[in-house]
This record gives sequence, C-alpha cells and structure tokens, in this order.
Amino acid sequence: MLTWTSMISSYVQHGSFQLALGLFKEMLASNEMPNHYTLSVAVRTCTVVLYVDLDVQIHGLAQDGDTSEVLRILSDMQVVDGLNPNDSTIVGLLKCYYILKEVEQVHGLALKTGFKNDIAVSSSFMDSYGKLGSIDLGQKILDASKICEVEKLFRRIDDKYIVAWNAMITATSAYT
Repeated sequence: MLTWTSMISSYVQHGSFQLALGLFKEMLASNEMPNHYTLSVAVRTCTVVLYVDLDVQIHGLAQDGDTSEVLRILSDMQVVDGLNPNDSTIVGLLKCYYILKEVEQVHGLALKTGFKNDIAVSSSFMDSYGKLGSIDLGQKILDASKICEVEKLFRRIDDKYIVAWNAMITATSAYT
C-alpha cells in the first residue's frame, strides 16, 4: 500500500493529476483497498481536476463574452459541486465583466472566498479597475496587497544593486 500511495502522491505533487487518478484506478483494479491517506489524495486530485475543467470552461466562455453561461457554471460550481472559486476562477470571471458594478461584485466574491492577498487576483482587479477608469480602487487594492510591503522595503534601499532587485523579485514571487 505504501508504494501505491507514494507513487500517487508523487504524481499529484508534480501536477500529473490524470496519471495519479489512472494509478489509483489501477490500484483498485488490482484489488488493493486504499488507506485513508491514499483515499484523501485521490479525492483531492479529483477536486483539482474538476477545478481545472471548470476554470478552462469559464476562461473560454469569458473570452467569447458568454456571461450568462459563465454565471451558470459558477452557480453550479458553488451549489451543485460545493466548490468555492479559486484564484484562476476569479481571474477568468473578470475577463467577461466590463461594467464597474459587476467587477465590484466579483471583487466581493474574491474577498469573501479568501483572495485578498493573492497577487494574481489583485493584479487582475487592478487591471480591470484601471480599464474602467477607477484608478482609486486599483490603488486601494495595491495598498492592501503584500506586494506593496515588499515595494516599500525596496524603496528604502539607497543603492539598488542587482542583489536588491533579485531579493525583491524573489520576495514578490513568494506571494504568487
């Protein structure tokens, strides 16, 4: 059992979710019963695969401007599947909203689901608010984000050598 679990976990850690699920199916077909850890990894993997599928649908429909279908998928995701949107879902939602009130509603959803300090989500909101002419709202997001803290530290350095630039880039990337 340990070997099955290790192999499945390794696939998951490296982003090979389909291979992990295939190996889990193979384990079941060989009459091995999963322990609680193996089962939890398999369930988590199914959730990730479902998220990826839903995010791909949302991004594609958003690019096509099919707002009503995006909202239906989001609703099904929350009500039927019991899933909250992830960072990629929020970014996809923003692609189909061009009215300030709608962007503010998606922003509320992002805050409610815990993406206040997510750099990708914050950047998408700054971009959306900027395109809508609401620079003040974009600035508020920047001021509230962790990247702003890194930038403030960087500005205090007198001589900005390559080491300082690398440190800022490394610190900033830690939040993405």
